[in-house]
Amino acid sequence: MTQENIEKLITSYVDGELTESPDTNDIKDLIEKDRGLKLDYSVQVFIKSIISERLKIKPVPERIKNKIIRKINPSKKFLATFFSRLLF
Repeated sequence: MTQENIEKLITSYVDGELTESPDTNDIKDLIEKDRGLKLDYSVQVFIKSIISERLKIKPVPERIKNKIIRKINPSKKFLATFFSRLLF
């Protein structure tokens, strides 16, 4: 396994993208045995936690939802005007 592959697997492991597989067990073992990989893993976990905390999903305000719904489902008057322009 190359260093680049190991780094990608650590990132996938931190992101929870690796399912239980030989790769998962191999990465766990490598992280435990190698100080540099353990540091890389710890830094990635730390950064991910900071980003997750700062980018929490907030609910969309009602006025924005209503504006989107109006644009998706325009009034009959709008449709009549729009299509009458296309016909002439």
